[in-house]
Amino acid sequence: MRCVAFCPTQNYHLSKIASFFRTKNYNVKQYRKVLHISYPQENGDIFIFSYGCFVTWGLNHIEEK
Repeated sequence: MRCVAFCPTQNYHLSKIASFFRTKNYNVKQYRKVLHISYPQENGDIFIFSYGCFVTWGLNHIEEK
């Protein structure tokens, strides 16, 4: 299973990102410094950390973009 980590920025505004993904019908669990995003019909997860990194798990290259 593919797992990729990116660190493109110094921080993320997790509440704004959570709101965006919720409008697209993704499952979003917000913790103190990380979001866990998944889509009910897909096998894959995204973890977005407040300090500027995110990890994709189980997504292909196109889905990551």
